[in-house]
Amino acid sequence: MFPEAIKTQVDQFECKIPLSTLTIDWGYNKGHGKRLGGGMVHGGIESPKGKQNYYCVDLSEFKNETGIELLDSQPLASRYYKARKFGLDHKTSMHYALLIGRSL
Repeated sequence: MFPEAIKTQVDQFECKIPLSTLTIDWGYNKGHGKRLGGGMVHGGIESPKGKQNYYCVDLSEFKNETGIELLDSQPLASRYYKARKFGLDHKTSMHYALLIGRSL
């Protein structure tokens, strides 16, 4: 059980969460799917095209910590970052982000 007093203090703590940008060039491939008789296409799906930018919480400061890959969504990563900047250690910050964050 996470202490309610610490949870409340971390929730009220304000800090600027750093973002990083990942740019992926998906290219402009065409012709996916199988063409059937009569010009119909079976199995074609619309995929991302061109350069796309994706934004995420920058946790590079904590990249050597064990289990950091468990923070698989942006709300969990931002809760972890906020707890670390509040002054909690790695284990307590993971507890705060994962157990409390999953119940939101």
